[in-house]
This record gives sequence, structure tokens and C-alpha cells, in this order.
Amino acid sequence: MSLRYARHLLLVTVLLQGCASAPSGENYVPTSDKPQAPAEPVKDAEGKHRYVLALMEKEDWHQAAGELELLTAARPKLSGPWVNLGIVRTMLGDGTAAETAFRQALVANDGNAEAWNQLGMLQRRSGRLEDARASYNAGLQKSPDHAALHWNLAILHDRYLPDPVLALTHYERYRVLAKDQDPRLAVWIAKLREQVPVPVPAKMSAEAQK
Repeated sequence: MSLRYARHLLLVTVLLQGCASAPSGENYVPTSDKPQAPAEPVKDAEGKHRYVLALMEKEDWHQAAGELELLTAARPKLSGPWVNLGIVRTMLGDGTAAETAFRQALVANDGNAEAWNQLGMLQRRSGRLEDARASYNAGLQKSPDHAALHWNLAILHDRYLPDPVLALTHYERYRVLAKDQDPRLAVWIAKLREQVPVPVPAKMSAEAQK
């Protein structure tokens, strides 16, 4: 699948304040946001985080993990580094440590939609589908226009917890927010529209409460 937000690039450029600079479904990094590695690690928190992002871009997960452990220990109230630590731990195959990091990101800032998004993806991959739905919806309550959350809810309700009404509504919202013109997405939406000619807004409202 080559849709932008469906690519399996587990890397996001999360701001130090804890908000994602761009939505990332599974996950996408805008080319213009890809940092360049400095000659050597820097000491300030923002510079250190940019250095870590460069390590992640190079898929140097072990080095990135070490740097992020130091950064989160020194600045535990910064949500963004916790999210990236969770991503790195996911890439290293440590789901337990990854979930702990995502939850620490939410302790630092429960409005960090990307932390909810990453947590939901981790839960979905481990088969905790209802937990994933709850995480995605929690993120949307904080950031209703977070495209990746709509994408992931669409996938969840299309493939794992089948509900054509919700799948269609989230796909359509994602397409508007992401300006995604991929023809395959159009085909999926058309097929769902055959099942659900008119989505039910009330169902969306009820879903958001789960």
C-alpha cells in the first residue's frame, strides 16, 4: 500500500512542546521536515532532539534510543521526545517499553494527538483492538483534524472492527484533511458508499465517546 499515511516509516518529527508537526499514520515524514545530522551531538534540548531525529532518519535505532533516554530523563515534561522514544523502542521490538514511553508522553501532555496515534497503532498491532479504538478517539477529541487518526480509525473499522459507516466517514475525512488523491483510496470509498449511501452523523458522535 503506497498511500502517504499508510507507509510503514515509524518516524515522526514531533515538536518539543508535544504536538506533531504533521500527521503521520503509519507514519509519514514530510521531506522538508527531515533534519540534517550535525557533526556531533549538541547539549541543548532542542538541538539534541534534532540530532536524535537525524539518527532516526538514518535508522540508527540503538544510538537514538540512548540519546532519547538521556533527553527524557533530563526533560521529562517534554512530550515529543517521549513519543520518539516510543517509536524507537517499537523499532527495536520492545513493545512494553514503547507503550510506557507513549503513556509518559501523554502524562507530559495529554493533548499530544500523535502520542494517542502511536499508542493506538501499538495496541492494534498487538491485537488490542478496543484499546486502539479508544486511543484513536481520545486523540481526535484533542485534535479533531488530525488526519492520521482518521486514517487509522478508517483502517480499524474497515478491516478489524468492521463498520462500513465509520470506515467510510473516517476515510472521507482523512481524504479532505490530507488532500489525498490516490485512486485506490477513491475505489475503497466508492465500495463503502455502495454499502452506506449516506453516513450517519449520530453514529460518529456515539463512536467518539467510546
